[in-house]
Amino acid sequence: MKLCFLTKYPPIQGGVSTQCYWAARGLAERGHFVRVITNADEVEDMFRIDLAPEDRAGNGPYAMRFPATGGQVVVDSTERPDRKTLYYIPQGNPTTSRLVSRALEAIARDGCDAIFAQYLEPYGVAASIAGGWTATPYVFKHAGSDLFRLMEVPDLAPCYGEVLRRAHRVITGGRAQRVVRGHGVGEAQIVTGIGFGLPRSAFHPAAPPADLNRMLARAAVRWAGADDLAPLVAPLEPGLPVLGLYGKLGEQKGTFDLLRAMRSLIDEGFPFHLMVLGRGWQEGTFAQKIVELALARYVRMHPFVPHWRVPGFIRACDAVAFLERDFAIAAHTPGIPSEVLSCGCCLVVSEEVLRKQMFRGRARHRQNLVVVSDPRDAGELARALRFALSDPERARRIGAAGYALTDEMPDVATYVEGLERVLRAVVGEPPPPRLRPDREANAEDRLDPLPVVQRLYPYTAALLGTKAEQVARAALAGSGMGNGAMARREFAVAVGSQLQMKLERLEDGPAMDMCRYERLVHAWTGERDEEQKHPDSRLTFDPEGPDAPAQEFCLRGESAVELFSYDVEELAQRIARGEEIPPCEHLRFRLAGGLHVLFHRGSFPQRVSRGTAALLAILRERALSFADLHGELAHALGVRPAEVAEDDLRGIVEGLFWEGIVRAGPAEKTIEQPEQVS
Repeated sequence: MKLCFLTKYPPIQGGVSTQCYWAARGLAERGHFVRVITNADEVEDMFRIDLAPEDRAGNGPYAMRFPATGGQVVVDSTERPDRKTLYYIPQGNPTTSRLVSRALEAIARDGCDAIFAQYLEPYGVAASIAGGWTATPYVFKHAGSDLFRLMEVPDLAPCYGEVLRRAHRVITGGRAQRVVRGHGVGEAQIVTGIGFGLPRSAFHPAAPPADLNRMLARAAVRWAGADDLAPLVAPLEPGLPVLGLYGKLGEQKGTFDLLRAMRSLIDEGFPFHLMVLGRGWQEGTFAQKIVELALARYVRMHPFVPHWRVPGFIRACDAVAFLERDFAIAAHTPGIPSEVLSCGCCLVVSEEVLRKQMFRGRARHRQNLVVVSDPRDAGELARALRFALSDPERARRIGAAGYALTDEMPDVATYVEGLERVLRAVVGEPPPPRLRPDREANAEDRLDPLPVVQRLYPYTAALLGTKAEQVARAALAGSGMGNGAMARREFAVAVGSQLQMKLERLEDGPAMDMCRYERLVHAWTGERDEEQKHPDSRLTFDPEGPDAPAQEFCLRGESAVELFSYDVEELAQRIARGEEIPPCEHLRFRLAGGLHVLFHRGSFPQRVSRGTAALLAILRERALSFADLHGELAHALGVRPAEVAEDDLRGIVEGLFWEGIVRAGPAEKTIEQPEQVS
C-alpha cells in the first residue's frame, strides 16, 4: 500500500509521536510506502527532541528504507512560517491548511491508498479535509488528551465530532469507546483491540548503555551561553549512583517531589546523581527548585532524545523513576514503566501509575520493582530511593526480575500488523453513513439478530459456526429489544441472557460456557470503582512494615469469581488468532477441575487458581490478618497450614492488592454483584 500519515512525528516529543514513528517504520518494513505529512519541525524548543546528525543522515533511523521489502518512510514537514511571505491580519499560523495542502499534493503524486491520522488537532482535522476532497479513506486514532481534554472545549467539539464521524475507522478502546459512540460514530467504524506494543528489538536488557558524560557534553554545546544551565551539564562525579528520569517535567509528574526527597537523602549523607532527560512547561520552576534546594551539584539535564536512543539511557542508570500522581486525565496509561522494565532496569514507580499497568497483578514491591504509594511523602520516597540506589547488585536483581513482568506484553509488530489490517480494509471503501451525535450507534442493526450476536458475542458465534444464524434468530427474534432506548452495556447483557437460555435448551456446553463468559465481560465492563482509581496511601501494602503482623486484609470494590467447565480463555485466544475449532475438538478444552475466572470492575477478566478463588471467598466474609488468612485458606483447601507456602500466599495477596481487589484495612460493606443486570 501507499499510505499518507498525518501525524505527530519526531522531533516532537511524547507518546503519540513515538507511536506514529514506530507505526510508520513498521509498515515500511513490511513493504509499504509511507509518506509522513507533519509539522514536527515547527515544534517548540521546549518539546523538541535532540536529533543527532546521524539520525537524519542517509538511511538513518529517522526515515528508513527497507530494500529487502521495498518499503520506505519519507518525511515531509512544514517549517515555521516565513513572515515575509506568510502574513495576514489577525496574524496566525495556518497549520491545518498547510498540512492539507501537502497531503493533497502527496495523494495526487504518490497515489495514496489510505490516510492514517493520530491526534485530533491538527492531524485528524487535516485528514478529514484531505480525505473528503480526494475521496481517500482515512483511519483515525485518538489519544487521551485530545479526546478527554480538547474535545471538552466548546469551540472545538463540533469540528472534532465531524472528524470522528467521517472517519472510515476509529481506533479506540476502554472507556473512550463510550465517548466515541456518543459522537455518532457507527459500530462498523469502531476498531478495538489494537494497542501499541513496545519495540522489543530496541527495548531489551542487552541494549548498549549510553555514555552519559558524552550526552552531557553534547548538551553543553547545545546550551552554550546559558549560564544557569552550566552546572547541570557538568560531567558526573565518579562513584555516585545515578537515578534516571525522563519525560515531561511537572508537578503531576512527581518531579518536585523527587527533588525534595533528594535533598533529604543528601542531608542524611546519601548523595547521588539525578540525570534528567526532558523539559516541559514547568522547566523554570524546576530550575528554581534546584537552586532553592542547593542541588546543582547533583542534578544533570539533557534535552529529549529520540525514542530509539532511550534504551541506552535507561541501561546507563542504576535505577529509573516514574512518579506521576494525581494526573488529570484518568484514561492516561503511561508507557515509560514498561520501557524501563523491558531494559532490565530497577523501576521506582508511584502506586497510581502501577495500578494502570497491565502487569500490576504480578508486581512485587522490592522484588521486581519499588513502589511509592504517595510521592508527596518525602520520607517514603526517600526510603524507596535509598533502597533502589544503595546496593547496585540488588538493583540489578530487581531489574532482572522486573524484566520478567514484560514477557507477556505485546510487541510493536503486533500493533503494526493490526494497523495494516485496518488500513487494507478501508482501501476503496465508500464513506461511512452519517449518524447524529448522541444517538445509539447500533440501534438499526439490533433488528437483525445474526450481526448483533456476531458483534457482541463473537467467540460464541464462532463456536456455533453454521448454527449461529439459527440460534441467534431463535434467541432474539420477537424479543422486542431493538425497539427501546437501552444503554449499550445493558443491551449487550440482555442479548447474552436471551442467547444463553436458548443454548441451555440445546445443551451446547462449550458455546453456553463461552456465552456466559462474554456476557460477564459485558456486565463488568466500565470504569474502575472510584476507590480503586484513587487509592488511600495510608492503607498501603507493606508486608515488611512494623504493623504487618496486625494488618488486616479485605475485599475492595466489586469483584466476583466464576467457574467454567471449559477453558473459555484459551478458546477465545485461538478464535481471535483466526484458528478454526471444529465441534469434534470442543471436548479437548473441557477441564477436570474447571476454570476459575476473576471479574472486577474496569479491568480485563483473568484466570485464577483454585487457591486464589478460595482466598477471595474467605475475604468476602470478613477482614483477616495474614496469619489468620493463612490458616483459613489451608482449612478451605483441606490441607495442613505447612502445605500453604507463606511466600506464595503473600505474593497472591500483593498481586490482588495492586489489582485493586484487596485492600489493607477495615472491611467494607457487602458487595453487590452486577449479575443482577441480567
